[in-house]
Amino acid sequence: MGRVIVGLAIRKRRKELGLSQSELASRLGYKDHSTLAKVETGVNDITVDTLFKYAEALGLSATDLLSYSLDEAKGIYHLGFDCLPTLPNIHDCKVERITVGKDSLLLVFEKDIARHDSVRSHHPRADSLKIEYHLIGEPEFYVEKHGKMVPLLGKAFEAFSKEGLIYLCEYVGYKSAIIKLCGAGLAILNLTVDQINYRWTE
Repeated sequence: MGRVIVGLAIRKRRKELGLSQSELASRLGYKDHSTLAKVETGVNDITVDTLFKYAEALGLSATDLLSYSLDEAKGIYHLGFDCLPTLPNIHDCKVERITVGKDSLLLVFEKDIARHDSVRSHHPRADSLKIEYHLIGEPEFYVEKHGKMVPLLGKAFEAFSKEGLIYLCEYVGYKSAIIKLCGAGLAILNLTVDQINYRWTE
């Protein structure tokens, strides 16, 4: 596995835990943060034994840290860890289509999505985006009617979504995601999920 990918995963996990380089270096038994800084930037590689040490300090198994490394590089985010991932912020982008499957929900976004500042800052060459949520429970859909949020069945929500919705924001919790969308009115998706996959196209 590339040292850069492992280093980036260690850095991301450290930030998710709210640790400074000095704090993590102290957990690892380093005198200062210089060695950790070189690992995070991919200058230094780490041995298998050291990988176990880093994983323990970051509250993960070595297997989870390796999976985390590969998945984060691919845009796959897991909601089953103690500390939640930081997802890309893509607010105010238009959702062209929502498809509900047996164990997944797919959001397909507009073309030329990088024209939005919220996307351009971290994915400047993106043309479009698909976000796939791996469901571990039945999704719940709510829409605003007469000032109240009322439930809407899956196929009815797909029909509603064809009118065009704007992605406002997303909140994630342990194996859960709440997505706020705006169209003719406010729409909320309440999902029980364990994985979110961002698939960018350029």
